[in-house]
Amino acid sequence: MEKRKTYVAVTGLFALYIIAVLCLTLLDLSDKTPELPKYFLGIPMDKIAHFLMYFAYPVVGWLMCTYNKHIKIRHGYLYPLLFITGLAFAAFTEYAQGAFTTYRDSDPLDFLANIIGITSGTLLMWIFRKPATKICNWMQQYMHNLLYN
Repeated sequence: MEKRKTYVAVTGLFALYIIAVLCLTLLDLSDKTPELPKYFLGIPMDKIAHFLMYFAYPVVGWLMCTYNKHIKIRHGYLYPLLFITGLAFAAFTEYAQGAFTTYRDSDPLDFLANIIGITSGTLLMWIFRKPATKICNWMQQYMHNLLYN
């Protein structure tokens, strides 16, 4: 893809991710969700959902910061920044559940699951930063060749 299209794609992906998490955490979905098992391997499904939602934050944030030409962050600061902004986003959504809704509560264990998800995602992005960059560059080149050749 052209650099401009990559910039638009990663920025759009990040915006969609933020909107999806806000909708999942702040909207009343209790009557719209199918009945799911309450536990998986002894862990409440609610906590697994929180872990997975926030595990993606560093991945999507890394894509945006790496491929958005308007964001200039030295790579040494990128991972702490993703971690801190992820924690702030998780804290905001947990607070907002209790403060702005009558059908949801703010739960410290949900926040803990969010923290574990953000920490895991950030560590994995840091550990696999070189292969992730190679894969993303390859995908970018592949899409460019597919669309323009």
